[in-house]
Amino acid sequence: MSRTMKLWERVVEARLRKVVKICEQQYDFMPRKSATDAIFALRILMEKYRDDQRELHCLFVDLEKAYDRVPREELWYCMRKSGVAEKYVRVEQDIYERSRTVVRCVVGQTEEFKVEVGLHQGSALSPFLFAIMMDQLSEEVRQESPWTMMFADDIVVCRESREQVEENLEKWRFALERRGMKVSRRHLLDTVCANSYRPLVRRSKPVLKQIKTWPAVAISALQDCFECTDWNMFREAATNGDSINLEEYTTSVTSYIGKCIDDVTVSKTITTHSNQKPWMTAEVRALLKSRDSAFRAGNEAALRTARAKLS
Repeated sequence: MSRTMKLWERVVEARLRKVVKICEQQYDFMPRKSATDAIFALRILMEKYRDDQRELHCLFVDLEKAYDRVPREELWYCMRKSGVAEKYVRVEQDIYERSRTVVRCVVGQTEEFKVEVGLHQGSALSPFLFAIMMDQLSEEVRQESPWTMMFADDIVVCRESREQVEENLEKWRFALERRGMKVSRRHLLDTVCANSYRPLVRRSKPVLKQIKTWPAVAISALQDCFECTDWNMFREAATNGDSINLEEYTTSVTSYIGKCIDDVTVSKTITTHSNQKPWMTAEVRALLKSRDSAFRAGNEAALRTARAKLS
């Protein structure tokens, strides 16, 4: 498409935007709107339902070959219904009249052939024309944002139950496919923000666990025990003639070492949680608490000290 044609389409688009009002659910190629706004609205909605422990279903719908399937007669009808003056409808009809294209591939270029359906690829005006058509096709099925949001041919439908989502999907499919568009069955995605969601620490009960602690004198006592031990007696006990039973020898030595450890250590019962990290000791928790207290109090010196100890 030539640059002159693109410049002319920009002029036409600017004039059409002054008379055509696109619904607020459309976020593609709209002034002061972007996909970031739709993502933010959807995230806030999901977080509210998750905080209230309520179920939310989000269905992501995609149209199959959306730009290439637009029936042009349907496009002219939607433009007129949106309030576009007839002279601009005829301008667009002149642009699309007797349009031809070619396909370029690695082995060369095909011969020209007529294109009688779809919007021009690479056209500056095609996104806005598609938005006009989607605005008219979805007029009877869309709901207020964020329950329904559109980004060109991508649609998000949010409902509180799976039955409502499926019912609304059929309404969208009927509204679009009866006018020449087609819903892609392969790209349907149903995301559930279920009311049964709870963090792992709340779902799992605390578990009591037996651990062994090493007193200050445990290492020296264990060393004294090993120094006073006659280790040859384990070898002699496992010797049968000229051969040594390695399994018996190993078992007796490890059992003796385990008994010595049990004698010098102290057993303790602790409560563990599902998300408890091994490095989160009482000392680390105390440092984190002192850091948070210094931050809330605005004490910069204490805050730097606490951060230095944590690092």
